[in-house]
This record gives sequence, structure tokens and C-alpha cells, in this order.
Amino acid sequence: MAARFLTPEAEAHFSRVLPQVMAKAKTYPGFISVDFWRNLADPALLLEDSYWVDHAAADAWRQDPFHQHLQKLGYTSLIMENTTAHFQQVGDARLFHHCPVCQHTTTDVKDLSKLSYVTQVADTCANCGFAFPVVPPAI
Repeated sequence: MAARFLTPEAEAHFSRVLPQVMAKAKTYPGFISVDFWRNLADPALLLEDSYWVDHAAADAWRQDPFHQHLQKLGYTSLIMENTTAHFQQVGDARLFHHCPVCQHTTTDVKDLSKLSYVTQVADTCANCGFAFPVVPPAI
């Protein structure tokens, strides 16, 4: 998803609601994780990717009445511009590391269903032992 808010106040409202949304999503069967970030070329654009074990789990979340009310809130009073794409990714995820200390690079293949685990447990450089940063838990 990519979203641009109507006003700074609308984005602040979204930020206040987000912890409850995340708490609900985390209880949903098949939920793995969600990432939010800013577009570097356009900081007003908020980007989000959510990860699910399969397409059915993501569809169930999209059909949940709580999520549907959130979508209505977003489209009627918070969001100026929104782009949503639904991708089906199955199988393995590739995790690339480039060590900032010794410049050693690795690419690991991990089971997609363990993506949250992979990104929240520190990996170390096999060459020098540098501990790579971990992704902080979602709100």
C-alpha cells in the first residue's frame, strides 16, 4: 500500500489508531508482519507491506469488519491518495547482508513463513562477527 494523507492532522489520527490495528492484526491467523516506511523521494508518501502465510489469510483480514471500517475511515476522511497492490509470494524469501565492517556479502534463503523470525533475530557476519541490526517489532 502507498498512501498520502489529506492533512498532517489526518496522518496524526492514523498514527493514533495504528497501535490498535496492529494489535488486532497480530491475532489474525496467518499474519507474519508489517513494515511501514517513507518514500525517500516523496516523504509525504507512506508505504506499507504486510506479510501473510498465504493469500487466504490476507483475504480474510481484508474481509474482516474491523478492517473494512478502517478502510472506510481512510477513504472518507484521512487519505488523499492510495495505491494498493496484492501480491502472492510463496516459498522462500531471500535475505541479503552486506557487512559494513569487512564488506563481506551473503544471501540467505529463508522460509517465507519465518520472515518475521528472520528479521527480528540478529545474524552475524561469518567473516568478522559484526552483528547486523534487527528490525524492531511492529507497533
